[in-house]
Amino acid sequence: MASHSYPVLGAGLRTRHFAHLLERPRTRIEWFEAISENFMNSRGRPLRVLEAVRRDYPVALHGVSMSIASTDGPDAAYLRRLSDLIDRIDPFVVSDHLCFSRYRQHYLHDLLPFPLTERALDVVAHNVDRVQSYLGRRIALENASVYLAFSHSEMSEAEFMRRLVERTGCGILLDLNNLYVNRRNTGADPLEYFEKLSPDSILQMHLAGYSDPGTFYFDTHSAPVYDPVWDLFKRAMRLYPMVPVCIEWDEDIPDFDVLEEEVDKARSIRREVIAEDRDYVGFLSQRTDAPAFFERNRDVPLDDVPTDAHLDSVQRGFRELLHTGLPHLDEEFRPAGELEEEEALRLYASGYVARREDVLTENYRGTLRLLGARQFYERAHAYLNTALSTEYDLNRFGRSFPEFLREQEGLIVSLAARCADLDRAFVDVFHEPAGAALPADRLRLDGNSDIIISLNPSLVLLALDMPVYDLWKRGFGEVQSEPNADPTVTEQQAAERKRAGKEHLLVYRREEGVFVLVVPEWQFDLLSTLQKGYTLMSSIERHEEHIPDPGALGLFFRSLMDEAVIVDVQPV
Repeated sequence: MASHSYPVLGAGLRTRHFAHLLERPRTRIEWFEAISENFMNSRGRPLRVLEAVRRDYPVALHGVSMSIASTDGPDAAYLRRLSDLIDRIDPFVVSDHLCFSRYRQHYLHDLLPFPLTERALDVVAHNVDRVQSYLGRRIALENASVYLAFSHSEMSEAEFMRRLVERTGCGILLDLNNLYVNRRNTGADPLEYFEKLSPDSILQMHLAGYSDPGTFYFDTHSAPVYDPVWDLFKRAMRLYPMVPVCIEWDEDIPDFDVLEEEVDKARSIRREVIAEDRDYVGFLSQRTDAPAFFERNRDVPLDDVPTDAHLDSVQRGFRELLHTGLPHLDEEFRPAGELEEEEALRLYASGYVARREDVLTENYRGTLRLLGARQFYERAHAYLNTALSTEYDLNRFGRSFPEFLREQEGLIVSLAARCADLDRAFVDVFHEPAGAALPADRLRLDGNSDIIISLNPSLVLLALDMPVYDLWKRGFGEVQSEPNADPTVTEQQAAERKRAGKEHLLVYRREEGVFVLVVPEWQFDLLSTLQKGYTLMSSIERHEEHIPDPGALGLFFRSLMDEAVIVDVQPV
């Protein structure tokens, strides 16, 4: 289409492929789609990789937490972060899902369905208008996979989307895999989307693989695209030959060359379709889209959402379902495929638990190693039963897990809580910008002039009342995966560590990665004072009685410069 000056065939940007893309910036993939939430809170390596990819490729931003159907209205903090990322990356499409994922400031970390009614359309259209005004640009909404359909919906999803586009000018991200999944799950007709949605409204498409447990289809993005979805793609290419299409692969992610092969297959099919119907495709390519940008207004009210008590009740019911795990919803619905009603509800509830458990597993690897799988997951499940997520970024869930462990009884768990503090600091620092080493001649301790020392902005000073570093770092080897794996320390060993006293750690980021240093208490205290903005002389005076000798001080500071803990030195 004339208004799209971007390549067509793209793929999802995933962490596993970061190194490949940094080493080989040119590939057969023409553009990349990044998950917005993975980069909105990052100032470290993930954001650096995205910026590097953006220098070589067009990028689209695809979100999972906008919660456009929420009766709470859009989240101002979320939109502020998203807007900042948009300004930084300049994506050619910004998208999310037609669903809700938040209720009363609690994020539910799923793409949850809602009844497709006139009142719900008023709520969603209002939220879309507010978001597009805040961002100053058109957004696209994706048709999500669903595992139940509400009996009192007043229209099909295709009709709901058509009317939403007419009212707001938003676009559609047409997920062809979800069309096929939902045909099996709810009986929705994929062809209705092609018939009802204007070609001008389709801003992007998705292709992916699904799983077949036997009684329904599960949108897992864990396999190559299946033939029935390729058939839908052929039909879509006849209608939208110039619309960018993205291959999604989120679980069991393959090597990069396998992903390229899947994009190559899409390219081959597209060429065949264009060759078969060149005149029709040529006609379509001359059309123009609705305006891509709106007047930006960050002061637009976000909480003046039209009232829909029924929609609010559905969303409240889903929150209770996910938080309690009890398979009950005070609404009439049809479960997906051949599932029973309770099975469909348990599918949503179990997914909510599994996603948060995965985050704890990934972010607290040292703690998992120390406690062993059995005790770790016992504690993790107890935590999940009480912890509500207020973070739109799922990767930030579990920040209070160390405090939760501190409230548990037992020396081993107490030791694990300190290990969790270190795990948390490591993850936080990973998302901070890296510091660079200074030349040694930038620091002169002559005793006659004072200086301001700037420390690495990622630096976390962590004082623990028990030494755990040697145990923690083992967690970055092979983590025990056996369900009944026991802790790697005994109660007696934990007691010995409690008697051993404090441990002082520096956690910081350099270009090569995140590093941890164990330092003496006097060095830790000196850095704490410098971090608060005191000059070097003032800091030394405060801790002079604990500094062994001037020579030790000089060696210490030069080592910190080599390690990029000190990143700048300026005269007072």
